[in-house]
Amino acid sequence: MCLMHNSYKNIIAHVEKKNAIKRQFSDDITYSIKRISAIGKIKTKSACKILGISRDWYYRHRVKKQCSKVSLIK
Repeated sequence: MCLMHNSYKNIIAHVEKKNAIKRQFSDDITYSIKRISAIGKIKTKSACKILGISRDWYYRHRVKKQCSKVSLIK
C-alpha cells in the first residue's frame, strides 16, 4: 500500500489541472476508496489519505445527486 501511495502521489504531483481530473474520474476514485477500505479493512479516512483525497471531497462526490426540479431549457 505504501508503494502504491507514493507512486500515485508522485504522478498526481506532476499533473496540471489535477482538480479537473479528480472531478472527471470522481466515480472511479470514490469506488477505489470504498474497495481499499473494504479489502484492506481500514477506515475510510485512511483510504482517503492513501489516495490524497480529503474526506470532505470523498463524501461530496460519493453520491451524485441530480435535481429533477431544475429545467435549464426554456
